[in-house]
Formats: sequence, C-alpha cells, structure tokens
Amino acid sequence: MPQTAYPTLIDLGAWLQDAGFTAAAVANLDLETAAAAGVATFEQATGRKMLAVSQTREFDLTAVNPRGVLDLRADMASLTSVTVSGPAQVLNTDMRLREPNASDRGLPFWALQFARRFYPVVTYPQPSWAAIAVTGLWGYAATIPDDAWQGMLVLAGLELHPFLAQEFSHGALTYQEQDVTEHYGPDPMGSLRDNWRFVAFGPKELSGKPGGGGVVGLYKRVVFGAGGFM
Repeated sequence: MPQTAYPTLIDLGAWLQDAGFTAAAVANLDLETAAAAGVATFEQATGRKMLAVSQTREFDLTAVNPRGVLDLRADMASLTSVTVSGPAQVLNTDMRLREPNASDRGLPFWALQFARRFYPVVTYPQPSWAAIAVTGLWGYAATIPDDAWQGMLVLAGLELHPFLAQEFSHGALTYQEQDVTEHYGPDPMGSLRDNWRFVAFGPKELSGKPGGGGVVGLYKRVVFGAGGFM
C-alpha cells in the first residue's frame, strides 16, 4: 500500500537484510545518510517532490500567459484555495485545474487556468508582484507510491554498494582457506550493482534520454511547450 513517509534508516536496514546481507554487515553502514541520499537522488532525477506538503506559493500576475494559464512549475496534489490581489477565486468558476482529470488517473496537477485575463500596471508593476497566492498540497501525492518508495531504497542501496562490496571481499581478489577458494574479481558484487541500476534507471541506452527507463523513468516529470507532461 502507498507509504505515508519517506524511507528511513530502519526501512533501509530491513531492505538490505531481506536482500541477503547479514545484520552485522548492515550495522556497520551509515544507513541514515544513505536513506536520505536515496530520496534526494530519486526526487532530483524525476524532478518531483514525491510526498506533498501543505504550502502557499505566490506568483506574479505576469506569470499568467495570454490564454489565462499559470504554470505552477511544480506538482500539486490537491488545491485548497487561490486568491488574486486579495479576493478568493472559485474553483471551476473563476479558474480550473489542469489537467482537469489528472486526479482520476492518480496524477498531480501542473497548472491553473483562469476564466479572465489580468492586466498588471506596466508603469508601476509592484501591484502585480506576488498577487496570486496558491495554497494546497504541493508535491506528487499525499502518499508515496510503492514502486517509487522501493526505487528510493534501491538508490540508497547504490550509495552503499562500495561499502557492501568492501565488506564482502575485504579488498581481496581471491580468498582461499584449505580446499575452499572464492574469486571476487576486480568488481565484487558488480552484478548486484548493475541489477539495482537497471531497476532504478532501466537499460543503459535509456538512462540519459527524456523519460528514461526504470522506476525513475516512470515518474520523471517531462516538460514540453507551456507545461508539464505527467
């Protein structure tokens, strides 16, 4: 079920143990820093704030284009209120959310469209500064989808991979004890790292392209024209 909080060091430790690492190996890691890095990397790569928070953001009147569209330049999970130079605007009368059916598809809104146009004073522009106040839940959603949450853990795991590999091989290429020999090679646990990268970013040929692949690609905010494509 969707998560109500970002992954913590406890979540990351449990996830690594589920992946086969011992409790002793996990105990030596900086899980708190890695968990935070996994969240930050996911949100930076997708261009989204995944867990929405209640805020009021202000916009100049000049930010409204000739078609009455105000690009919010961010995701909005839900709208509480909008005021323009003081008076409150009525949803679906004075303005509407775009795209109108986004919430039905589990997607955030990216813009407002006003029913009227605003003409700020050119000679004295100050009255247009921060004239629009938009209050609501800013971010992708009130909860984090399970696959996105797992993606954050995968990225946290990638942060820790060099330390896990060192713990596994202790820097040796080969280990031998009596008749038992283990070959680690120059890239211990490289296949695990590659698998985690595949989950996060998809095939290498997609990782640098708009949208990309993997779970990051599923949530990447691609902007074109005058707004966001969800």
